Amino acid sequence: MAFRDILDDDIRALVESSRFYVGRSFQDEAFAGFSLMQHLNSLGKTRVAIISTVRGDTTGDQREAGVLQAAREFGMQVVAEARGLEQAADATRAAESFMAAHANLDAIVILATTATGAHDAVAKAIEDAGRAGQVSLAFVDFQATMDEMFESGVLVAAAGLSHWGYDPFMTFAKVANAASGNRISQSAMVTPMEMTVITNLERAQAFLTIFANHNAMYYTPDEMNRLIRANNPNLTSAEFQRIVNAFQPY
Repeated sequence: MAFRDILDDDIRALVESSRFYVGRSFQDEAFAGFSLMQHLNSLGKTRVAIISTVRGDTTGDQREAGVLQAAREFGMQVVAEARGLEQAADATRAAESFMAAHANLDAIVILATTATGAHDAVAKAIEDAGRAGQVSLAFVDFQATMDEMFESGVLVAAAGLSHWGYDPFMTFAKVANAASGNRISQSAMVTPMEMTVITNLERAQAFLTIFANHNAMYYTPDEMNRLIRANNPNLTSAEFQRIVNAFQPY
């Protein structure tokens, strides 16, 4: 199983050749990058700076591919970039540098980073520079403080799965069925999960209210039966994908 797409053909072939491999569930990273840019474009934003991982990271690269596709389609520009940030202070410096170098910057897009606190640091840098309202923030991967960032007016879009940890949960469902002798599909199942985009405070609060409770369940016990092939003989790979596509908890 895997929680990411497998881009290397040789690695994919090796994994898929194993009789123990049941498939993978992964987020549509390119869709996330594209969707953020699409929303920024709807707000009249055209000049953006990006923060991402170093090149070669599959997650960051795919999100950036979506950004570049949107830039081509909507006539937008990526005017600056910062990569491989290690801490929140790096994010602050990157945001300050973007704004100092580009007086007409419209937005900063955080595609991917392992720097803890980077999202809040960029939001604060925009506010401290007096550029809130002029320079907007958008990012992939929902944050626990995104309601505060929406309320401040700095954040205009956040993309992510509409549920914490849903991709490994659903991948585990594939494994559990296979381990019990009831594989959902005899061939490896590929399950893409389209991200959702939150663009206002109300939806951010709804998301955070549900998942602030770490005991929140994705499904009721009765609904869980749909994911157990021994209890639901009609559970096919197509039905599994339909269940994933339909899941929207808020």
